[in-house]
Amino acid sequence: MEVDERRKRSQELHKESQKMHDAEQNALCFVVLGGIAVVVAFCFLALSYFLDHGIPVLDPTSLAFIIFCILIVVGAGALGYGLVKFFRAFVRRQKIIQEINSLK
Repeated sequence: MEVDERRKRSQELHKESQKMHDAEQNALCFVVLGGIAVVVAFCFLALSYFLDHGIPVLDPTSLAFIIFCILIVVGAGALGYGLVKFFRAFVRRQKIIQEINSLK
């Protein structure tokens, strides 16, 4: 492979590596937001309990429980999506870095 071809290929790979890095950062945003939503959801779960003769009882008809259900679904979805997207981008970036190193 000629020097110009290797240089061009290296530039393309570095550009792709940067795109994968950006994808990793985007995925980590989803992980953080999903984690926050899950924590807030469990706060609403705690609020959906009431005391009946000194015994805590879950009230599934309360607004707090409905908000818990919505937040847990959204949070788990964002967390799952973020983790999958992060690991896919991470693996692809590692392959690109290996290819860059093989050009040297």
